[in-house]
Amino acid sequence: MKREEVRKLCQDVRQGRIREVEHMITHQHGEVVACEGTMLEVRTGESYQRWAGENCERS
Repeated sequence: MKREEVRKLCQDVRQGRIREVEHMITHQHGEVVACEGTMLEVRTGESYQRWAGENCERS
């Protein structure tokens, strides 16, 4: 995603909306639970990972 898309997604997450993304390199899917800058903290199953927003697309 572009930086502006990441900013909007993070704003939604902070407001309590559920947002899911797909990592475009690994093709993993997950739910965004937090943001820090352009990094996304994503829950994938039972684990948590940090993904660069630029490597993700909304799913």
